[in-house]
Order: sequence, then structure tokens, then C-alpha cells
Amino acid sequence: MKIIKKDYSKGLVKVEINTLDDLWVLYNIIEAGDLVSGKTQRKIEYASEKEKKTIFLKIEVEKVEFHKTSNVLRISGKIVEGPEDVPLGSYHTISVEPGYKLTIEKKEFKKYQIDKLEEAVKSTSKPRVLLTVFEPGHADFALLRGWGLDYIGTLDELIEGKELADQMEKSKDYFYKQYLKSIKNLVESHNLDKVIVGSISLYQEEFRKYVENSELKDKVIFTNVSTIGKTGLNEILKRGVLSNIIKEERITKETQLVEKLMAEIGKEGLATYGIKETEEAVNYGAVDTLLITDTLITKYRSENKFDKLEKIMKMVESQRGKVEIISSQHDAGKMLDNLGGMAALLRFKV
Repeated sequence: MKIIKKDYSKGLVKVEINTLDDLWVLYNIIEAGDLVSGKTQRKIEYASEKEKKTIFLKIEVEKVEFHKTSNVLRISGKIVEGPEDVPLGSYHTISVEPGYKLTIEKKEFKKYQIDKLEEAVKSTSKPRVLLTVFEPGHADFALLRGWGLDYIGTLDELIEGKELADQMEKSKDYFYKQYLKSIKNLVESHNLDKVIVGSISLYQEEFRKYVENSELKDKVIFTNVSTIGKTGLNEILKRGVLSNIIKEERITKETQLVEKLMAEIGKEGLATYGIKETEEAVNYGAVDTLLITDTLITKYRSENKFDKLEKIMKMVESQRGKVEIISSQHDAGKMLDNLGGMAALLRFKV
């Protein structure tokens, strides 16, 4: 993300969207009642005909939808500013994609929202990473996004001749060549910087020979995983190899925060969870880090109860605590959702 103009004190920021992750950030920041403006297409009626034109509109937000499968963020609401031939008060949806420039106006930018925006700017220069796990005959692929793992496909090749060693070796050789080709195609099509390959040690050593003789040898990092599939891909997230590549990557940070929370809960230490229990800790000034899922935020917004969450977040920030929004798109976020969607790491027990 690129910030073109900002004045947080006046509730104004203009951004240019660079990646799908940027759309996820905006989805968590833009709220009902905000004003957003940018170029958009709308059908304008002239006499008896309608013509689609590109115009500049400002709308008051009522609904925000994130369509990650189609790389589009849809922002809907009433038009408050636009050309003379567009009726004010009518409804319109602005579709935001990478490359789009959008201005957001709020009554107030919360600290966690500012942090999210500034973090998105820094993330623009972070490595783009492919995660893949395999065993002979099968491989799974996912792209690492700010909101979690984006599963993009599998590779299946039948390994024949298990009774005949020579035939089996030929089948494995074919699979490894196809696997390397698939990785190469993904690296090129997504302009990736690194590839993390997970498997058991034996299969790693077999496949490493193919990688070392290819142009991918400087991009690929191997790591041990106990299984394949989505479970294996998520296992990579918990390993230090990922942190070494992208130390500031959001998903790694979120996973570590939730793991620390679970460790404290397990030993009945400095942690609490559940909305009621966490709010009580906030009232005592005991919260060092508030963890809240985007799912809970979306739920409270839809039920017009977001003021309750906002009050808790503001109180934590006023007490010099940190507010961390955790994505529910990965395992750590799902785990936090199972705890009620809100928890806290504490300064002292309450």
C-alpha cells in the first residue's frame, strides 16, 4: 500500500492499493458512517438511453464486503457528492482493486487503524512467499497473505510399480520433475521471492537434488513437516524458518501472540479470554495486549454493537496497552474465535 496523503488528526487518508493484502487491511478499517471517495463507473441516463461513465463519487459507507477470491473490495452506501447528473442520496457500490486510489474520511482514526495502515505500507517491500508441502505423488501449494494462507492448488501424480524398484524410481523422477515445474510456474506467475518446501527428511533430500540443478536453488528453503495438506502448510507457519524470512510478517506475529496466550492460559498465568472476562481486566488496567478477531468485529458491526468493542479498545490504548486485530483466516485466529473472539495478555492477574 502507498499512502498518498494523510492527516489522521483531521480523519483523512488517501491510499493507493498495491496488493490483495491491502484490500484485507481496508476491510478491517473502513466502517459504516465513514466517507470514501474515488473514481468509479455508473450508468448515467441521457434521454431514453443509459451510458456507463467513469465519474468521481463520494459515498457514506453502509456496507463493506471483501471478495478475496475475485480480488475485489466492495464498498456500498449513499452518494453524498458527485456530478450534477447523479442524484445525491442514491446508492452506489465502489469496487476497489489493486491499482485503485481511495480517500477515506473518518470522524476519528483509532490508533490500531493507523497502525494497520502504516504496517501495510511497510509490508509492500516484504518478500512474496510460496508455501508447499509434498510426498511422492502429491503436493499442496499456498501463497502467504497478510490475512492467512491462500490455498491455490495441488499436484497429483500416480506413483506406480511399488513392487518393482526401477519402475517406482521412474515414477518418482517424473513426479519430482513435474513438481519442480509447478513451483517454477508459480514463482514466475506470482513474481515470488521465496519458496518454503516442507516434507520429511528423506523426501527433502530426494527433491533437493532436482532443485540444486535449477534456477530456483537460491529461492527454495526446505523444512521438516509431519504431514501434507493444509495441516502441513499450517505447520510451516509455526516453524522458525518463516520468521527468518519475513520477521515482521503479520500472520507469523499473530500466530505467536495466540500461542503465547494459550501458553499463559495453560499455566493459569497472565492471560484471560472471553468478552466479559477481558472487559473486566481492562477496567482494572491490567491489559498489556488486547487480542480481538476480525470475525468478532464484523459480527458486532452487523449487529450495531461495535461501540462496545470500540470502548474496550480505546480504554486499552489509553492505558498504554496494545490492540492487535487477529485474522480468522488462519488456525491461530480460529483458535481465538473458539475462545469468544477476544482475549488479553495481562500485566498482572485480576
